[in-house]
Amino acid sequence: MSIPRLPILVVDDNDSGRYITVHTLTRAGYQVIEARSGAQAFDQLALEPALIVLDINLPDMNGFEVCKRLRSDPGTTQLPVLMASASYLTAENTAYGLNVGADAYLAHPIEPAVLLATVQALLRVRAAEAQVRQLNQTLEHRVRERTEELERLNQTLQTRNEELAAFSSSVSHDLRTPVRHIKGFSDLALRALAEQQTDKAVAHLQVVGRAAERMNTLIDGMLRLSMTAMRDIHRAPVAMQQLLDVSLEELATDLLGRQIVFDSSPLPSVQGDRDSLQQVMTNLISNAVKYTRGREEARIRIWAEEDDSSVTVSVQDNGVGFDPHYQSRLFGLFQRLHAERDFEGTGVGLAIVRRVIEQHGGQVAAAGQLGVGATFSFRLPKDAGAIGPRSPADTT
Repeated sequence: MSIPRLPILVVDDNDSGRYITVHTLTRAGYQVIEARSGAQAFDQLALEPALIVLDINLPDMNGFEVCKRLRSDPGTTQLPVLMASASYLTAENTAYGLNVGADAYLAHPIEPAVLLATVQALLRVRAAEAQVRQLNQTLEHRVRERTEELERLNQTLQTRNEELAAFSSSVSHDLRTPVRHIKGFSDLALRALAEQQTDKAVAHLQVVGRAAERMNTLIDGMLRLSMTAMRDIHRAPVAMQQLLDVSLEELATDLLGRQIVFDSSPLPSVQGDRDSLQQVMTNLISNAVKYTRGREEARIRIWAEEDDSSVTVSVQDNGVGFDPHYQSRLFGLFQRLHAERDFEGTGVGLAIVRRVIEQHGGQVAAAGQLGVGATFSFRLPKDAGAIGPRSPADTT
C-alpha cells in the first residue's frame, strides 16, 4: 500500500507509549505529528491528518469525548480514528469506543505488526470511501448535466411541437386560402373565356396570379425557417457592428425616400455563427424600418449591454408597436399582429430570430405599446457552450 501524503496524528499523554507508537509508524515510512492532550489534538487538526491514533487516558478530556467531538464536526466526521487503551479493556469499553465513533479499538501494548496492519486497513477504507464520494460527485454531476440536457431537449421539442401546430394551421388556412382562390378564379376565368368575356377572364387570372404569389411567399417562408433549423452553427468571433453595417446596406432600397434617424452606439463582438446572426440583425432592422413606415420621422435605436456572462443587443423603434397582451405570440411561426394589407410579411422573420438565438444558447424578448413603438432584444452568452438562464430585460 502507498504511504499517504498526509500525516498520522498520535494522541497520547504517556511519553513512552507515544514514543513506541511514533517510532513504529515512522519506521514504516509514515509522517507523524504528536499531541499530549485533547486540546493539542484539536490544534493539530489544522495539519489535516490522514488518521488519528487516540489514547483513552488524556489529562484534559478522555479519548471517548475527543472521538465524539470529531464525529460531530462535519470537517472530521470521516477521519479514521484508531482508539487505544491500557486500562479500558473490557468488552463494554471496546463496544462503547466503537459506538462513539472509533473505527478500531486496540489494547496497549500494541504489537507493531498489528498496529501497522490496522493503520493500513483503516487507510484503505478511507481511500475507498473517498473514491466512492468522488464517484458519487461525478455521477451527480453527470446526472445533473443529463437532466439539464433533457430539459433543454424537452423545451426544444415543445417549441418544435408548437411550430408544427402553427405549421399545420398555416397549411390548413394560409395555404388553403390561395389554393381556393386559384381554383375558384380559374373556373371563373374558364367560364368567362367560354362566354368570350375576355376582360373578365383577364381580371380573374390576375387574382389567380396574386394568389399564386401569396402561396409562393408562404412556401418560401417555410423553407427559410426549415433551412435555419438544419443549419450547423459554426462559432467564431463575430463583430456585431459589422453585422449592423451590412444590414443597413442590404436595406438601402427600403430607406429611399424615408426620413429615418438611426441612433446606434458601438456594438461589441460575440461568439456565434456569422451568417445566422446576420440574418437576425437584418430581420430586426427590417422590421423596425417596416413598422415605422407611417411616421413622418422614424427613429430607430440600436444598442448593446454587457455583463460578466452575456451580451444583450436591442433594436427599438417608434413605429406602430403592438398590444402587450399578444407579446407571447410575436416569435411564433406565421404569427402576425397587423393586417397584411397594412404591412406585408408572412410572420416568419421573428420565428427565425428566435430559432437562431436559441441555437446559440440565448433568448429573445420583446416589449411594446400600440402607437408608441417596440423594442426587440436578444441575449447571447459569452461562454460559447453556455445556455442562457434568463431573458433580456424588457425595455420600452
